Amino acid sequence: MNCLPSLLAALVACATPPLGVDPPVTPDPSAPDPIVEPTVPALPSAALPRLSDAQWRASAQDLLAVPYGGPLPSDYVLHGHASVGASSISTGPLDLEQYEAAAWFVADTSLATPAAREARMGCWIDPRPEAELPAEDALACLRAWAADLSARAWRRPVEVEELDVLMTLAAGLFETDRGLAARAVAAAVLSSPHFLYRVETGVPDRPDAWRYTDHEVAARLALLLTDRGPDAELRAAADEGVLSDPAQVRAHVERLLSSPHARDALGRFWRELFQLDQLFTTAKDPTLFPELDDALRSGMAQELERLMLHLTLDEDADVRSMFTTRTTFVDGPLAALYGLPPVARTTQTEVDAERGGVLGRAALATVFSHPALTSPTRRGKLIRTRLLCQSVEPPPPGVLASVDALPEGGTLRDRLEQHASATACRSCHDDIDPPGYGMEQLDPIGRLRTLDNGLPIDASGELDGAAFHDLVGLGRAVADHPELPGCLALDLWRHATGQAETDAQLAAVDDLATALADAGMRWRELLLTLLSSDSFLRLRPGEVSAPAERCDGVDNDGDDAIDEVVRACVTDQGPGVEACADGAWTGCVPVPASTGPLEVCNQQDDDHDGLIDEDLAIALTVSAPDELRAAHEACDVDADPLSGPCQAAIHRQCAGSGCAVTGYGPVNDDADTVFACFSGDRAAVVPTTFTTLASHHPDCLWWEAHSPACNAAIHRFCASSGQTTGFGPVEHSGDTAVVVCTPGAEVIETSYTIAATHQPLCNGTTDRWRQPCRAAFHDLCRARGALTGHGPLENSGDVAYVACLYGDTP
Repeated sequence: MNCLPSLLAALVACATPPLGVDPPVTPDPSAPDPIVEPTVPALPSAALPRLSDAQWRASAQDLLAVPYGGPLPSDYVLHGHASVGASSISTGPLDLEQYEAAAWFVADTSLATPAAREARMGCWIDPRPEAELPAEDALACLRAWAADLSARAWRRPVEVEELDVLMTLAAGLFETDRGLAARAVAAAVLSSPHFLYRVETGVPDRPDAWRYTDHEVAARLALLLTDRGPDAELRAAADEGVLSDPAQVRAHVERLLSSPHARDALGRFWRELFQLDQLFTTAKDPTLFPELDDALRSGMAQELERLMLHLTLDEDADVRSMFTTRTTFVDGPLAALYGLPPVARTTQTEVDAERGGVLGRAALATVFSHPALTSPTRRGKLIRTRLLCQSVEPPPPGVLASVDALPEGGTLRDRLEQHASATACRSCHDDIDPPGYGMEQLDPIGRLRTLDNGLPIDASGELDGAAFHDLVGLGRAVADHPELPGCLALDLWRHATGQAETDAQLAAVDDLATALADAGMRWRELLLTLLSSDSFLRLRPGEVSAPAERCDGVDNDGDDAIDEVVRACVTDQGPGVEACADGAWTGCVPVPASTGPLEVCNQQDDDHDGLIDEDLAIALTVSAPDELRAAHEACDVDADPLSGPCQAAIHRQCAGSGCAVTGYGPVNDDADTVFACFSGDRAAVVPTTFTTLASHHPDCLWWEAHSPACNAAIHRFCASSGQTTGFGPVEHSGDTAVVVCTPGAEVIETSYTIAATHQPLCNGTTDRWRQPCRAAFHDLCRARGALTGHGPLENSGDVAYVACLYGDTP
């Protein structure tokens, strides 16, 4: 059998099984489990959370008294909270460049002059005209300051060896520029992983559980409650070793809640719960709602955030009162929208009785509406999924979830009820729409109304057996719902621990819900209980991983595949790869490279320079099913275009064009298959293993190679190597996976609500990674001026992260 000298040939080495063939749907039950379940699955596992945007800025300002307003890497909201994303997302070299630039800005600004250095450091290090300061005294001053700064920044005691490294850096600059030496130390401290990450390892405590160290507990509390490192009292408590005592932890939580910083930090929980950041990306018809500018959107968001902080921190009220209270905080634009008397600044007042609690406020009405219409379906879904943590059944296959499909005439409720009368639609709408009807008294930007399309509004409905007649009644029904305490406890558990719960951990969440109910539904007590519980103070013992595969002719990892490993190598032409076959490494074959970004792979002289298909960028290519089947005989595009064989066929067809290295698709939802071919400067073909990918997302398994979990694992894997993001696998067999990293992609945050405007079936309720969403993300990126896009890289709730790829830098 002859083998082509290509990357694919290097990976397979003419061996079986062939790459690109789908593995079994389920693993062999006789094979050993790849992961050994820990002894105490109810406890969270160790993580390495990255500081959020707000935490980095607040911590840096707290340390060096300089606010930083420049760019930082984006937060990722997963499972409703950025803290969960912070525990999952990889940090690539491009992200580190932003953090380094920010660290130098803060250091340079804070320590710009001798007087500023003396003020920050508490001693003088610069030469003085009247008397030369001995170098040894200046270095002693610098060392003492560096020890204090690094201990506060890294949120733990600093080892002598670590301090020596900082002083070695300073000594190399000290003789020529003492100010630069000080600034370099400060920038190094802020660039350290010990500042950028919340480093948590824990210590053995019991045979079945570990506990966080006292300094780790102090950091967890401070960053959660104040967005910055521990203050002096919390550091002293950690030094004394008393934070293993839940009573001591509880006392410090009470103290920190009185800090002015706690309002900003805890306000973020409510912003994420209500998805208030979407206020600034939610599109509305400007001809119908010209008053909806950034100032009004900001006022809407501030109203809910201030209201929740007032109820939970200032009043320590029954948290259910948020659904019935008339208290509000309005600025001028919001007061005008509500028809209240004009105010010059944000003022506490009361809204009309018809509005009731938070469900009657403009922010939620605006986010959960269409551009020109309200949406009982979206509003009902908000109540069920975000406030009650219930699941919502997806639409039946082939049903378009679009307002364009509604019949004409009557109120929106009349049209929805007529649409829902169809058998295929009834199961969804009978569950979602009734609670949403209670918000029909609010127009798409939250103004009270009595008519819709010139007809009286019927705002009555039912929520799991509780009938209501209007918006106020809906608020009472949600407040009295038996699943509300458990949902609030679950959201706070995710936010505080930074992890998505496992089934075993739901028992701990149930205990929190019981504690909330026993405390009269006071959210403050829920927070105190969680932060002094095992869920926050303890972690699982060390995890046990599957054995790694080796090139030895043995099935080392127990997945019924032998020697499915690939390693990097170097050839005379540059980087290459070699695979393992029959217990021996194959020869090293170079990875294809390309020359530039101008031409596309279409056998035409696109840039009119007399050359064809040079400088390939990205080409959209159309293929018939037979052409893809010729590239991989098991590819049946009509049955499943996202199967392993079809993904391999697209990869091979692009790579076989002579000017591309791989491909992605289909990017459409039509009969003909449209996919994108990429050159080597737009994509890098990278061999890896599912063992490696699982270290980035544990649910990326070889028998579910094409899944949201593997999408996220590949994104994190590529980002961790400086390639921005990626997709795949484009080939796989056993533990072997070949993925594609896209270094020049632009990663954007969007939502399935927005995606559905491009492809109605990509609405977040069906398979989020399959063909309708691929087409939606392609169209969404095309609307931004890109050539194509892929995703979701990460997704949770309505949020999705997508990579857009441009012919040139976006």
